[in-house]
Amino acid sequence: MDSGAIDWTIVSICIALASVGIALAGLILATTRGIRADMRDIRADMRALSDRLDKRIDDLAARQDKRIDDFAARMEDRLGRLEQEQARMNGVLETIRAGLSYRVERADAGERVAEDAESYEPEG
Repeated sequence: MDSGAIDWTIVSICIALASVGIALAGLILATTRGIRADMRDIRADMRALSDRLDKRIDDLAARQDKRIDDFAARMEDRLGRLEQEQARMNGVLETIRAGLSYRVERADAGERVAEDAESYEPEG
């Protein structure tokens, strides 16, 4: 082989290696772009998921707050009814106390006597 042929062989090998290098660089560039696109998609999916989770949490919190408010309102109603019932029962108790109380008068002999209008006997 003469030196001209060797020179062309070396040039051909260099061109081939450069072509392989360019091809690899293109492949790396394409892969890098693909990875970046995938990462953008993943970030968008993560943001969408985060937004959905935030909305779900807000909805659950709102429902829980509504249940608590409803429960508190029911408890206030019950308390009001219990207070009314207590007032009614206090009235009944006062009526019973008034019915059971009687004035005591002393007879001349020192005996205790109930008035006729305040008898313990059931009316028949």
